[in-house]
Amino acid sequence: MKKKLSEMNDKELRDYILETQGEMRTFLSAIEKEERDFTDEEKSKLEEFKRNLEFAEGCQVAIRRALPLVEAEPQKEVRKIYDIFGENLRNAVTNGGKAKIEVRENVNIDSTDVADTIPVLFQDVIDALTPALIIEKAGSKMLFNVQGQPTWPTVGDVEASWAGENVSLVDKDINFDAIRATPHRMGLKIKVSRRALNQSNLNLYNLVVNKIARSFAALLNKTMVSLTAVAQDAPTGVFVAAALDAVTLSATPTFKEVVSLETEVMAHNIELDADGFGAYVISTAMRGKLKTTPIEAGETKMILEGDLMNGYPVIVSNYMDANSIGFGFFEYSVVSQFGDFNLIFDPITGAGENEVKFVGNTEVDITLLRPEAFVIGQIPQTT
Repeated sequence: MKKKLSEMNDKELRDYILETQGEMRTFLSAIEKEERDFTDEEKSKLEEFKRNLEFAEGCQVAIRRALPLVEAEPQKEVRKIYDIFGENLRNAVTNGGKAKIEVRENVNIDSTDVADTIPVLFQDVIDALTPALIIEKAGSKMLFNVQGQPTWPTVGDVEASWAGENVSLVDKDINFDAIRATPHRMGLKIKVSRRALNQSNLNLYNLVVNKIARSFAALLNKTMVSLTAVAQDAPTGVFVAAALDAVTLSATPTFKEVVSLETEVMAHNIELDADGFGAYVISTAMRGKLKTTPIEAGETKMILEGDLMNGYPVIVSNYMDANSIGFGFFEYSVVSQFGDFNLIFDPITGAGENEVKFVGNTEVDITLLRPEAFVIGQIPQTT
């Protein structure tokens, strides 16, 4: 039997809220893509989403304040994030200028919990962003709201040694001080029609959140798997160094060549933690070749079947070079997002096109903890 909201603990309520917000975004995105108005049934469903979220958030506030809560009387004083969002936008329009948008719920914040210090808008962006990221699928670590310089665990190939009594041990030449995350500015602009602005605050809030998430995901995915720097001020992707010493592949790669990429990495004594795993990254063009190439001549089994190749998951992205196959253990890469995400609302610049703009800025870096954990196989280009 499903638990009542009033019987859930704080963690269960948080999970329920995140799950419901995800369902609501999917629901709204589907209607947005169809570019149509809500039906009466869909309006009722949307109101149900809003009521359930309001009550769940009220229960959560009550638990955090250690006050009793009667199920029929949710906490009315909790201001909804989309109401605050809409109020900020209306104030910006009224004041006739640009304004910084900051959206937070008026709930007690535990300063010891870093996640709770992220503005609600960006937390929702994170929730919508992570499922679309190659790094999430491949097993990279992602750090949000980093303050100062991140620190890394021991990631080098450290060897023990035998030594006689009273003989000094030799330091291993691994320079952990050289592993640093350097913030790189990542900015975006989102255009929204004034018609969307005049609709309900909830629709607009989710529209902006999803557009930010899609834009961030596309840029991070492109940067992560590109074989060259995507811009002068961009972070360096995980395969850039490997591409300089790429393994040569046949015009139609063989299974032996695919396995050789794994062998190349494993030769460097790469060790994995309990959650670590390797992954191949290929383009759709390479996917077509591998799905139609047998493992051995005369075999019916193909090199790529389903989403697995050589026992590893395969991630398909057209941001990967069409003539290349990337392989790596992505736990040896970390994406860091530094500090707050600043969002500016601009109703002036696009007024002539009946548009408003949201301009966002944050700082991100991709840190490669062990470059030898990644390798590129490449078909030589013919002239």
